[in-house]
Amino acid sequence: METIELNQYNASFRIHGSEDRKSLEVKSIFVQDWPASGGSINLLVLDEKDMTIYSQLLDSSLAEGANLIVINKRFAFYDHLSVLVKAEPLEMPFSVVVNFE
Repeated sequence: METIELNQYNASFRIHGSEDRKSLEVKSIFVQDWPASGGSINLLVLDEKDMTIYSQLLDSSLAEGANLIVINKRFAFYDHLSVLVKAEPLEMPFSVVVNFE
């Protein structure tokens, strides 16, 4: 399993396809810092044309235990896939760790 930390300054990552990698499974999101003042976090997965193919609003009611939100969604792709995490309202500070395979 791989992990990457995202925040309001570095909110996305891109995975490129290869012979060995044709899909991405987002296993879970660990929220280190929630947005303040009732803000929320939105998880987006974008295809090769930067079109949203998956969106999920993350809030503390979805967390299991210590701020861990289980996603368990697999996405197939050919060229690349992008994962974006953003706070609502925008630019509100947050920090998450995305666990993926």
